[in-house]
Amino acid sequence: MKRVREGFLFIAAFIAVSGVLCPVAGAPVDKAVAVLLDKDGPTSGKSVTLEYLLSQLDAGNKRRNALLAGYSVVREYRASNPFTHTQAQMLVKMIFRNPSSKEFTVVSEAGSKIIRSRVFHPALAAEQEAVRSDLKLRSTIGPDNYDFSLLGEEEVRNRRCYVLGAHPKRKDKFLLRGRVWIDAADYAVARVQGELVKLPSFWTRRVEYLRDYQKVGEFWLPLRDESVSQILIFGRSTLTITHSEYKIESRNSE
Repeated sequence: MKRVREGFLFIAAFIAVSGVLCPVAGAPVDKAVAVLLDKDGPTSGKSVTLEYLLSQLDAGNKRRNALLAGYSVVREYRASNPFTHTQAQMLVKMIFRNPSSKEFTVVSEAGSKIIRSRVFHPALAAEQEAVRSDLKLRSTIGPDNYDFSLLGEEEVRNRRCYVLGAHPKRKDKFLLRGRVWIDAADYAVARVQGELVKLPSFWTRRVEYLRDYQKVGEFWLPLRDESVSQILIFGRSTLTITHSEYKIESRNSE
């Protein structure tokens, strides 16, 4: 059970410190990679380079961040491991004040007391700390931590997106090897998916992670996190966090 708990706690901490894709304008990228848009695309058939895409994403992130004063959200945490027959749930209200304040109120909780006390609650404490520390920079999916390649286009929840390959520049327990989807209309992150490049322990054989974002007013905010850990002997452990009931405070309204 200790191995399962450690796996849950690590991935909860990873989710807590995982940053939003926010590239730095002018960062080195592969200019040769491009995708040809159809005649209805935002650039009327012109090719879009990776350099252009990342610069537009950076500009969009900066604009949205300047407008966002804060928000509240209701989160539902769920964790389960079929082998140990353990599961737990927790409902939390979180208030974020830009740039570095998060407050949590636990609304309800049920299931395994060990998971709730040794996974969920420490994860909330880790998130409060991470928002004020260098861990956010260390985990941000941007050019400081990743090399990117432009793979093509796909739809995510009926919205057209560019798909980027994300290749970590170092073996770090807070980095992923995977893909990132960028909304073609808003130049915002719509999805992140991949595997951790450095596993937390010998007992954890693989960790897969998926985060979907949703558009709330002018902003793109988390919709759902899901991580699946393969733990030696104990098998598959799943942790999900769903985000709902956003209330946004925009500086436009001040």
